[in-house]
Amino acid sequence: MSQNAIHEMSYEKVINLNISKDDLYKFSLNWVKINLTGINKLVYKNHPQDLNTGIKNSFIVNTIISSGYFNLSESSNFKIKYTCKIDCKENQAKIKFFDYSYENLLESDGKFSLDKKTRRKLIKNFESLIQNYRINAKSLSNI
Repeated sequence: MSQNAIHEMSYEKVINLNISKDDLYKFSLNWVKINLTGINKLVYKNHPQDLNTGIKNSFIVNTIISSGYFNLSESSNFKIKYTCKIDCKENQAKIKFFDYSYENLLESDGKFSLDKKTRRKLIKNFESLIQNYRINAKSLSNI
């Protein structure tokens, strides 16, 4: 399987919610498991030794880094792999999609670029994921 990097852009949104940092982190872990392909790295700071640094708890950010795929079309052999980073802090989540690469299901040595049409489809996919995150997180805050 060949991979070609297309580091042409990143896409991020900040979502303000009335949810504690810890609950937002737990929600985000579950959301990633359902909507993306796997968790690559977790950073969680809630131990007393982490919190006794003089930094207010609201400024400590817990991070989830995962990866996902976007299929260009049902008939295409190409999909776009990306990294998703979710930073959770008190009442706020920042979701960033970056580090894109094409993956070809058939072996190929061709170079590819992210054209405008594909970029629009990719952004639409990211906006849909963020909307899904926002709706489900808001339902958590209404409990």
